[in-house]
Amino acid sequence: MKKIFGFVCICLLGLSIGCKKKEASLEELNEVNDKIIAFFTGNLSQYENYSFNYVDETNHKVVVGLLENTSEWQEKFLELVVRSPYIEFVKGEALKDEKDFKKSAEEIEKCLENQISAYLTTEIILPTEKNLNELISVNLDKVLYSKIKVNSLGAIFVILKTEDERVITSLDDYFKKNYPKHKKEIFDEAYYIYLASGYDSFDLKEDLKVCH
Repeated sequence: MKKIFGFVCICLLGLSIGCKKKEASLEELNEVNDKIIAFFTGNLSQYENYSFNYVDETNHKVVVGLLENTSEWQEKFLELVVRSPYIEFVKGEALKDEKDFKKSAEEIEKCLENQISAYLTTEIILPTEKNLNELISVNLDKVLYSKIKVNSLGAIFVILKTEDERVITSLDDYFKKNYPKHKKEIFDEAYYIYLASGYDSFDLKEDLKVCH
């Protein structure tokens, strides 16, 4: 009887361990998110219940907003667009006209961060954040937004939104001095992107298109 009880306990323990869900990587989340964006870029009329989608890096989910967030509409989305265990459905709002298709500043900034973080992140390497005043020593009162991350291999990115030329010039000088092979892009005529990733070749502009 003791042997049987022990065997049952081991089996239950094995099932419990085996059923533990694997946490999604940022690369897997971005892949699902990109498929959703690609579908609705040209097929919005095929699924009129759609509102928005974005990567929730903190909770390791791809959040999808539905106008009617019912099980029937969720299943239709999974069948028509993409099926993934990483999707989390939430209640969305109706888009009233064409301008509503544009992302808000907060959504753009989150998208930019997620896209560029992929250059610095692996399963064993996680970036940490820095403040802008750690890189440059000019007045930052006119900086509307900044996000800086670095990793243990020396890779770094900066996302900056400002109209202060002194800040931009100072950051240009910083990267020229410390990261001669960095790349710089201007996104949506508002955000300045600096990236030194250690990769020999990459198309940063192409990777950021999904954030428009």
